[in-house]
Amino acid sequence: MMPYSLARTGGLAQRSLRSLIFPATTSTTSSAHPRGRPYRSAGPFPAAAAAPAYAPFEEEVEQLELFDLDGFDERGDEPEPELASASHAGAHPPRAAIGRASRINFGYTCDNILLKRERNIYTSRSCIKKTFETKGLEHVSGLALANCLDLMELITWNHDRGIHLYRMTSKLFPWAGHYELDELPDFPAIRDALSEAGRLARAAQQRITNHPSCYIKLAATNGDLVEQSVRDLEVQSTIFDLMGYEPSHENKINIHVGGVYGNKRKAMERFAQTFRGLSTGLRARLTVENDDHANSYAVDDLLVLHEATGIPITFDFHHYQFCPGEMAKKEAFEAAMGTWPTGVRPVVHWSEMPECPVRRKSHPHSHSNFVYGPVDLFGYEQDVDVMIESKGKEAALLLLRERL
Repeated sequence: MMPYSLARTGGLAQRSLRSLIFPATTSTTSSAHPRGRPYRSAGPFPAAAAAPAYAPFEEEVEQLELFDLDGFDERGDEPEPELASASHAGAHPPRAAIGRASRINFGYTCDNILLKRERNIYTSRSCIKKTFETKGLEHVSGLALANCLDLMELITWNHDRGIHLYRMTSKLFPWAGHYELDELPDFPAIRDALSEAGRLARAAQQRITNHPSCYIKLAATNGDLVEQSVRDLEVQSTIFDLMGYEPSHENKINIHVGGVYGNKRKAMERFAQTFRGLSTGLRARLTVENDDHANSYAVDDLLVLHEATGIPITFDFHHYQFCPGEMAKKEAFEAAMGTWPTGVRPVVHWSEMPECPVRRKSHPHSHSNFVYGPVDLFGYEQDVDVMIESKGKEAALLLLRERL
């Protein structure tokens, strides 16, 4: 058994992973990227693309080089600490245990590891506050434009591999909420790029969602924090507007309630009051997720919030085991699904504990590099979309799908 650092693998396995993620495709180029690299501009996609053929694996997951995952997390927020090296055994369930999962519509989150490492394509360019204050709107405008142009690349990459669910980063605009988007010098080009990204996603039948920072606190007792949270969320909703989407939970903006602040009932009342003051478009997109810490917000708590506001619940399977509340898992899952509006497929989150036994014990809430399953959705495989939250991102999705 090789160390889980996966640092010393053969070139054959590395080429296999690259062939899975970068199959032979032809591409055209159009307008120049801000840094001089042409970006790919795909024509209108067919209404229903045929599933591409994927390269087989020569070796098991333990023998694959996943490159360096440090700096990549599932929301696009601060990176988690680097995984420790340790042996990992018994991770793979038998095929019979995961058979139904082959029919699931899986998605992945934020930046694409291989595209960033191999082609410098990513959507989370940012800067520290001092740089923003020193260089001003012109600097962040250029970063935002580059992010929006590369969003088109990501959507095209997903389409080429038959991926129909994608959570875009909430960091397209550095220091969003501190300025109006149309104040940016590059706003006309940004607007065009986002419009084209939306067109590409709809043509590819690719569902785009969003999960802003954990610093969004609509239930906070600090009024300034609530105001900043609202501004940040309204920016995320405006991005979907610019992409050409009508307000809907089809393009959900998912958040957590936030802290309990000593009184869970009062905190939920503050959340509901703030929610009612949001723009119509934002309210029509916002969803709320069950938490992963005991005594925080379980599904039975969120059902009270749903009754008060109508906000749908995104069920997170990994979080449930740490904060189950008063409901059994299947009961909580079904109750969360029932809060979504008719005609919109609920989104659920699937993640697993770290592979490293040491880290699994010290950081059980953290996420693994890959997904091993079984992905048990209680027979609802065709009724939900499943967002994979793992450090391996697109590689984790393609590896899982290949195994299935």
